[in-house]
Order: sequence, then C-alpha cells, then structure tokens
Amino acid sequence: MKGAQSMLAGVVLCTVISACGSSVSTPTPTPTPNNPTPTVQNPTITTFAVSPTFGVSGLTLITMSATASDPANNALTYTWSYGNTTLDGSTTSATLTGDGIIAVQLTVSNGKGGSATRSQNVTIGTMTGTWNLNVDTCGGAGNPGTMTLTQNGTSVTGTLFWATKWCANTPRTGGTLKQPGTIDAQGNFQMLRISVVSGIVGAFLEFQLKGQMDSTGRKIVGVIDQSGFHNDPMTMTKQ
Repeated sequence: MKGAQSMLAGVVLCTVISACGSSVSTPTPTPTPNNPTPTVQNPTITTFAVSPTFGVSGLTLITMSATASDPANNALTYTWSYGNTTLDGSTTSATLTGDGIIAVQLTVSNGKGGSATRSQNVTIGTMTGTWNLNVDTCGGAGNPGTMTLTQNGTSVTGTLFWATKWCANTPRTGGTLKQPGTIDAQGNFQMLRISVVSGIVGAFLEFQLKGQMDSTGRKIVGVIDQSGFHNDPMTMTKQ
C-alpha cells in the first residue's frame, strides 16, 4: 500500500513540476535579416550641347556644355572625352585636331556607381592632304590639277602638278607656291600667289585661289583669278 502511494505521489509531483514550467526548453533561432541590395540610381543629363559641329583642325574653338540632376542630390562630376583627350567641368572648350569625324562624349557620375553618357560627332577639316583642283571654264572635273598641301596653324604650303592636260597647259610636274596660303577658323581659304611653269618655254602661270571649306572638311568652293582667269568658279576636292 505504501508503494502505491509513493508511485502516485511521484506522478502528481512530476505533473505539478511540468505544469509549473520548470522544465528546460530549446530556444527558437533568431531569423537572419534579408537586406536587399540598394538600387544604383543614375543621374539624368538635362541639357547637352557641342557647338559648332564643324571646325578647322587646331583653329576652331569647340564649346561643350551640359547640366544634369541626381535623384539623391549627390554631387556630380562631368568628364568630356575625345580621342585620347579628357576635359572636366560642366562647361569647357577646346580646339580639336584631326581629319574627319571625331566623337565627343560626356560622362556624368554621381560618385555612388551611377552615371549617364551622351555623345556628339564633330567633323574636323584640315588642308593637309592631296586635293584635286578643278576649274569649270577649262575642263572641270575631267582634267584636275593636283595640290599636295600641308597645314601648320593658319599657314598652308605645298605644290601643284597635273598629270594630264590642265586648262591650256600640257602635262607636267612642277609648281611652287611662291608664298604660303592661309586658312582661318571659319574655313576661309586663300592662296594669293601660285606660280607654275607653263607648257611654253619661258612662260609661266601665276594665279590666286579663294574659297570656303564646306562642313564635310573635304571640299572647297571658290574662284580662281589672274593669269587668264577672271574669278572663274573652281572646286577643290580632297582625295
């Protein structure tokens, strides 16, 4: 009888202890926060201008300007690049050198990994190269004289020859520019004294050229004067 009472007391005691919560329990793990990766916000270029879009190599001043905004109001940096050159600032200017199309690119960065870009092509012309000289009144494009020229700043030097009959002259090599020609930042070109040996022994031609380089940088339209010419139309086309 005493054994039964002891067993009953143990069951009651165990029940009471369990009900009172004194038993050891396993703690629930704390969940790891799921923090999303912040989204990179890019600035927005609001205005962009490159002007003019045509220039003469080393002479024409090209102006570059832009404005931009950033959604988080971060400080912005402006970097302009063309060829192997870079310039900083929202507004800047430079004289570009080369022959042909040059891409001017702007990159705006906010320092937080966000950026925006814009670009504009600029055509640069230079007198350096070989040009066909065509005069409408004496054969036109079918009988060109050929000028091999070099531009150094505003100065233009070189030679003139023709491999076939050009105007009233028999084919021959030879022709010197008695004084340098000039070209300015707007593409105005002139050679005021071109002397060449004529097909007649002891005779020579001495004439002037004046013209305007077009926006391709590869064509000059103007006039030829003196030595039998009277401001006749002429065209120079770059080979």
